[in-house]
Formats: sequence, C-alpha cells, structure tokens
Amino acid sequence: MEKRKKIVYLLLALLVFGAIFGGGFLRSERRALAKGTMTPDLVIMGDSIFASCRSEDSVGHKIAEALQIEVSDVSFGGTGLCYRDPDGRLSYTGDLFCMSALAQAVVTGDFRVQESARIRQNATDYYPERLQELESIDFTGVKVLLIGHQLNDYQGGVPLDDPKNQAHAEAEYNYRGALRRVIESLKEHYPELRIVLVSAPYVWYPEEGTTAEQRDFGHGTLPEYARVQREMAEEYETGWISLWDAYPSKAAEDWYTYTVDGMHPGDLGRELIAQKLTEELRTYFQ
Repeated sequence: MEKRKKIVYLLLALLVFGAIFGGGFLRSERRALAKGTMTPDLVIMGDSIFASCRSEDSVGHKIAEALQIEVSDVSFGGTGLCYRDPDGRLSYTGDLFCMSALAQAVVTGDFRVQESARIRQNATDYYPERLQELESIDFTGVKVLLIGHQLNDYQGGVPLDDPKNQAHAEAEYNYRGALRRVIESLKEHYPELRIVLVSAPYVWYPEEGTTAEQRDFGHGTLPEYARVQREMAEEYETGWISLWDAYPSKAAEDWYTYTVDGMHPGDLGRELIAQKLTEELRTYFQ
C-alpha cells in the first residue's frame, strides 16, 4: 500500500511539473511562432482618432474594404508621439505605448517593457490584444505605415521644438525631435517601408466654445503641430496626409455631426476620414 502511495504521489508530481514547465514551454513556443508572422499591406499606428472604434465601422476596416488590402490597426488611444515623463518613463503607461517607445520596440523586437506594464488608465482593456497583434507583424513585408500621432502631444503641451539642440538625448520630449528619431529609426531598419504621416482632423471643444484652431495648451495650436509634421515629411520624403479638411464644415454647431464629443469621430466622421485616407493611399497599392 505504501509503495502504491509513493507511485501515485510521483505521478501527481510529474503531472504538476509537466503542467508548469511543459505548458510554459508550449505557450512560449506558440508565442515565438506568432511573432513576426503577419505581413499586412498597411499598418496604422495612432491614437484614439483610430482606436476609439475597433469594430467593422473602424477607419482601418473601411480602408481595407475600399482598397481590398490587409490592414492592421495597432493604435493605442490616449498615447502620443513623444515621451512626456522624464522622471519615470517606465512607470507611465502613456510613455510605454507612445510612438517613440513602440518604434524602438518594433526595430529591436523587444516588447518586454510593454508586456510587463500594469495599465491603469480608463478604456485600455484592448491594449494587451493590440500589443500582441503589433508583436506579430513582420515589418519587412509591410508596404505602408501610417503614423497618426498629433492630438495628444498638442493637448499634453509637448514642445514643438528643442531650441537648444534637436539631436540631444532628450529629443523624444519635443514633437520635431521625436518625429525625427522615429522616422530615422524605422527607415534604417526597414528601408522598403513607406511611411505616411497623418495629421489630426478638425477638433472642437464644445464646452468651452472654442476649437483646436484657437486653443493653445502651451506650445501652439493644433495647426502648428501639423505644420511641423508636414515639414518633417518634406525633409524625410515621407508621405503626408492632412485630415484637417476631412469634414465639410467647421461651424461651431457641426461638432456633433462628425464627432461624438468634438474630438473623437462618430459614424460619419470615420466614414469621411476613411474616404480621405483611401483616396490618398490608393496610389500606394496600385
């Protein structure tokens, strides 16, 4: 009887060992196989202008249908182009998932910092799934990358420039410097990748009776950020698409026609943005 007990305990121990270590190995193996296995035609990396809708009504899905291409939208709402917390970028979710951080993760293939993030912000439940999708993309096979970051940098009061030295170690903390580093890094590692910068659409602030054309959060109005974006597109010979005029009207009372809150596009707003992007992108996929 005692011998039987020992055998049973041994079998149970082996089962537990296998579940822990064998199961872990299999999960790691599946994950390793998943990384770098997707090659969509178009990748979108932006903010909540794209990420606020993740259904078949999303901008990315509409573009995919119109152009008959494969689109991967790996946008993260609430994020910007730049780092914003110089004292602890690894503890601030917005910095971990900003374009500067994600571009670095893409070119190095190292997403461990993002994977270990404890996300506390609201409306970020989709972050883990979207991060997994981003990790699975092989950018050597991607034709076009849309970068749609502007609005959160503007509203967060990110400086447009570093007047001292745009190439110094803190370059990612100003809009031009961050954009420069992102473009240069991606171009160096993926020379065949065509980068297209995308401006934010028109934005209203209904409760204040003002717009992004008038409001300054410390370093200029939204059109000034679009100007810098356009200048960088010209300098690096990337594409540039302005969504500023995607909505037919900018009247104060029309914010609810195109958006849900003056900023995030509603059904009609997404349709108009998708139409504008489709029109501009068509030549890339002919």
